[in-house]
Amino acid sequence: MAEAELAQLYSDLVSVPSPQSAWLLPSDAGLSRVIAKFSQADLKNDKGRTFVTDFVRASVDHAETFSASVPNELVDVHIYLPSPSGKHVAVVRSKPNPNAKPGDSPTFFLEIWSGNRLKYNISTAGKHAHIYNDEWFGGLEWSLDESRLAYAAEPEPPKSASFWADDKPADPQPLKGHQYDLIEDWGETYQNKAHSRLYVVDLASQSIVAAPGVPDNLSIGQVSWAPDSRTLAYVGWPIDGRRLGIKYCYNRRSAIYTSTIGANISADISPAVHISRDDLIARSPRFSPDGRRLVWLASQETRTHNTCCSLRMLELESQVTTTVVDVVDVLPSLDAFPGLFVGLLPSRCFLSANEIVLDSQWHSRKVLLQIDLRSTNKVDRLQAESRHGSFTALDVRPAQVVAVTSAINQLPQIILGSKSGNAWTWTPVSEVADDPIVAKVSAIKWDVVTLGVFPDIFQYISVQTPQDVSSPPLLVSAHGGPHSAFSTDYMNSIAFMCLSGFSAIFINYRGSLGFGKALVDALPGHIGELDVNDCIQSIEHRLSAGQVDSGKIVYIGGSHGGYLGGQLCGRTSYFKAAALRNPVTNLLSLVGSSDIPDWALVESGASTRFEIERLNIVSPISLIGSNQTPTLFLVGDSDRRVPPSQPFDMYYALRDRGVPTEMKLYPKTGHAISKPELDADSNVNAVLWFKKYTK
Repeated sequence: MAEAELAQLYSDLVSVPSPQSAWLLPSDAGLSRVIAKFSQADLKNDKGRTFVTDFVRASVDHAETFSASVPNELVDVHIYLPSPSGKHVAVVRSKPNPNAKPGDSPTFFLEIWSGNRLKYNISTAGKHAHIYNDEWFGGLEWSLDESRLAYAAEPEPPKSASFWADDKPADPQPLKGHQYDLIEDWGETYQNKAHSRLYVVDLASQSIVAAPGVPDNLSIGQVSWAPDSRTLAYVGWPIDGRRLGIKYCYNRRSAIYTSTIGANISADISPAVHISRDDLIARSPRFSPDGRRLVWLASQETRTHNTCCSLRMLELESQVTTTVVDVVDVLPSLDAFPGLFVGLLPSRCFLSANEIVLDSQWHSRKVLLQIDLRSTNKVDRLQAESRHGSFTALDVRPAQVVAVTSAINQLPQIILGSKSGNAWTWTPVSEVADDPIVAKVSAIKWDVVTLGVFPDIFQYISVQTPQDVSSPPLLVSAHGGPHSAFSTDYMNSIAFMCLSGFSAIFINYRGSLGFGKALVDALPGHIGELDVNDCIQSIEHRLSAGQVDSGKIVYIGGSHGGYLGGQLCGRTSYFKAAALRNPVTNLLSLVGSSDIPDWALVESGASTRFEIERLNIVSPISLIGSNQTPTLFLVGDSDRRVPPSQPFDMYYALRDRGVPTEMKLYPKTGHAISKPELDADSNVNAVLWFKKYTK
């Protein structure tokens, strides 16, 4: 494929809308109604576009189906959230301050729409700075009676000025000489976000109040209302000492708190009550629909950045806390439940007062799990096997679940599950776009391969290019983390590589999620050994299966996956070329420059940053003398997780030794390189680099 063809292929792939969230709502006719939010990349304008579509269930020729409305694009919308009844929609928009300095927060406006009417438009000016809206701190939450909303936001920082600035009337006066003070924030993707507070909106009075009674040493997020519309549960992260990066880090100490709000939100708010006293880490609180129970995810593990968690439950009347689903250490059998590997519970997760539904990593798939709260460790997998690869739960209502399903060769689709007795029926909600690219993707073949001796196992996902080539080149990839996992759900980048002519393997080495806690814990202290050996075994196993060219192997990986690329290229002669995205190359310098310095110590096995020999010996830069692989570096210039000095270090070391190397330095982007045009550029350039060295 020529350069223009590759660019067009990637453009075709990202032009297919992808569902991001969905809300299952009652309709006037008593039929199921789903409002779904989709995203679509606009490469020419380098932005993501989002839109919502309303789906209503209908019966056509005695078959259940969903009819879709015309998409409604969300322009300059920070948050979009339908109310529980579906009668109102909360929209948060932002308006930049024309006199703002870099890093200053815009003013936010909370709009409440009822039908086609704008009912309220409430400004946050003078109340707070940034409103949080992400997968970690959460976003806006409606009360069940739809009279209030709650969210986390950053307080207005103290005003500061130069020593030489003219004095102007102001209350309070700016603090002179403090405009360059360091403000510790939550690291990667959280610039200027350091101390989130709880805010409550009363719609009747159109007032916004910072909730009193919440300890000042906590950052607040993941807000959830009880059915009484008076009680709030939320997560608090202590901010004593150095603030470490929180993105992707599920090991930061946290706790569940509740506050009760009376009629007057300005004065009638109870002091915060600490609920999760027995847990070092607690997150994602959710009330049962009858208001009798509060469930959350918990962990006692503060070393690895992600791991197996437990499901905890508080009976609110008796104040008794129990463990509903415990941590699974070692798998009892290959097919057994491997434990909960869950980031957050769905905002609504209760199937009934006694059951919840969530999605969790199960080996190399994401699956839907139904958990009975009346029993201990009673976990059922809703669909053990199907033509689909993986599932993600979006919304749960009594006896109904809205989810996204996709596979390596199947673009994402929203489905509705309905439970009757113990039986489930599944109905497509959204249709996959009628586009030629869909047929191309569906021609990709894939499988999951298990290696090792049980219970010491690992897996790789094997993907075969649909191109009519007897021995295509083989692309090898290992995920970052290291405590994350590849899953069989759809990814544009995987489809792109395979449709470009590469067969591939995506390796879930030991240390990956979804295989029990013991295999997560096996990796710290052994990076560069255990993970590298699993990658080598996976490559050898795939080569033994044939149908690939063993003389044309390339590698791609980011973060810890980039680390493994550096290790593999320095230890083996497999690879004709490599593309490393924000790779870890030097753990010794990473300790002092990353927003998560604890990562380098835990994973290397070093107890302090002064164990120079240990940190050096596990670093890919120590293997630079034996690394002859032509390498392309893909680097975000604002990465705080793995700072650009890491790839620059290896780039210059390889170049000085005469090894072909290039670097793409992407402006104003961080660890993920997620801006549409930059993401596309990095993938197209990676394939061009590979094709150059596999001719």
